[in-house]
Amino acid sequence: MNQHIYLTELEVLVENRVTKKGKEIIKLTNELKSVKVEDYYKTLTKNDFSKIEWHKGSKGWLKALFHIQTVWVWDPKTQKAQKRTLIIRKDQNKIKYSLSNFTVEEESIEEFAYMQGQRYWIERSFQDNIGELGMADYQVRKYNAWYHHMALVMMAMHYILKKRQEKKEQIPLLSARDVRLQTIAILLSQGVNIEEEIKQMLYRHILREKDINRRIKNDKPDNLFETFDDNS
Repeated sequence: MNQHIYLTELEVLVENRVTKKGKEIIKLTNELKSVKVEDYYKTLTKNDFSKIEWHKGSKGWLKALFHIQTVWVWDPKTQKAQKRTLIIRKDQNKIKYSLSNFTVEEESIEEFAYMQGQRYWIERSFQDNIGELGMADYQVRKYNAWYHHMALVMMAMHYILKKRQEKKEQIPLLSARDVRLQTIAILLSQGVNIEEEIKQMLYRHILREKDINRRIKNDKPDNLFETFDDNS
């Protein structure tokens, strides 16, 4: 939320300065003042947000409040102001923001909400890699060994993803853990055989499906606006 933005397009001015030693310095300036995203957010009210379904989870659609605004961000590398779309998401007491190079004319607020929500899949992939495949379980002294470990984890995750895609119609709740345990049962015969593992998997899926249906049935109307700090 410390990102500085401009709410109107910048007019860059060139300022020439001469030091006491006669050296000329060229400095780019502008007459506008930037604001932090955090400070900009504090000026918003309920009416500036829209309630959007942004992600379909295992227990139904997740909803949040979204606000989009055209802004400009100064790029020190190119010494130019870049036009961006600011996306602010408020989910209960959590606030997240993103910058997109798509304009508000190119995409709708629902599409911006969807694109911002795709970060979920990246985070979930890391969770599966760490929790199921030991991505963080390594002790190495050289980068080459680290590369080997990460390559093996990526190959294993690719195998799991392929299996989940192949079986998504027949087994929609198939998880990375399910594939890992079945692979162990087939290759190593550790713990239980494959038939017993499939029975346990189906039992877990029945419990998950009951939990999903219970969540949908008991889903109460959203109280997102009740937690909104109205600054008006």
